Amino acid sequence: MKLANKMQSDASGVDVLLLPFLEATTPEDEADRLTHLVNEYISPLVRQVVTHRLQVNRNQAGASKRNEDLEEVHHEIQLNLLKRLYDLKSSPVNKPVVNLKSYVAAAARNACDDYLRRQYPQRRHLRDHIRYCLLTHKELALWEETGKGWLSGLRVWRNPGAPRREHHELSANGNLQQLILDRLDHVEARSLNLPGLIAAILQLAGTPIEIDQLTGIIARSYGIEEHPTASLESATERHWLQLASDQTKPDELIECREHLERLWNEICQLPRRQRVALLCNLKDQHGINVITLFPATRIASFEQIAEALEIPPPEFENLWAKLPLDDLSLAQYLGINRQQVINLRRNARDRLMRRMKAFARQ
Repeated sequence: MKLANKMQSDASGVDVLLLPFLEATTPEDEADRLTHLVNEYISPLVRQVVTHRLQVNRNQAGASKRNEDLEEVHHEIQLNLLKRLYDLKSSPVNKPVVNLKSYVAAAARNACDDYLRRQYPQRRHLRDHIRYCLLTHKELALWEETGKGWLSGLRVWRNPGAPRREHHELSANGNLQQLILDRLDHVEARSLNLPGLIAAILQLAGTPIEIDQLTGIIARSYGIEEHPTASLESATERHWLQLASDQTKPDELIECREHLERLWNEICQLPRRQRVALLCNLKDQHGINVITLFPATRIASFEQIAEALEIPPPEFENLWAKLPLDDLSLAQYLGINRQQVINLRRNARDRLMRRMKAFARQ
């Protein structure tokens, strides 16, 4: 019995787009068909979702960091989806993917939400409050529409034939969010509670608004800035600058040195490949190499860095001038792929951030 028939008889079904990959009998056919799936269906959809979700209310000053975020989240989602497809290949009747595009879109949205929750906790906290108001206040509503995501609106708009304004009527002359914010100038937004502000915005719009757009409007009306949580590099760079400044007080100098020495000790305890992925790519927000600050502040000498990386000093001397290395160069050096480099560095940063936060609390 062919796999397609087996799926129809033994399970609820599988998306026909997946059948060529699932039916591949040789590693070469499997790789070719998987590449086709990724290039034609998975990657474009993931990029579309990620771009939309992560570019809400970002300013140009953060464009470089935003692009890094887009790429990192995109590759992480794609890696998880590939793992899911291989699991499906090994056991096709166990939780089959009935609609590939819907599955990919949902996985991408969930991954983006997790990322935003980590990077923008203040905005995410506001979004959770907005969602609660939409679900609990009788005049408001939250529902999902195919192709439009989660929409916020007045409850009466959910009734068939309810009058509502089309989006193009509002956005024909500019950005929807900016137009609503301009109209809010005539409303004492800060005098309203959150449910009242949501209702006022929806009435001004005259049409359902995606919840992320609504969150962006309210965040701007409240003056909530979109600053991501401090990265390991930015926090460390701040301590280095304080250590080098003649304006820093003696007690602050001691604290900065303690922080950086503890950070170095924690780095040395990471697995070797995490150390390489982190230190050989260590750069500030402008992309400038900052590993040189370890010797400059006498936290770790050139020889100590080479020893931590388990690279002979003569070889490390040649490598030093090329730092920071990009992910492809690091992947080639470590004999792994680019996504594995990204994962190694992320795991290293996460562990160091946890350990340094615990140290700061102590």
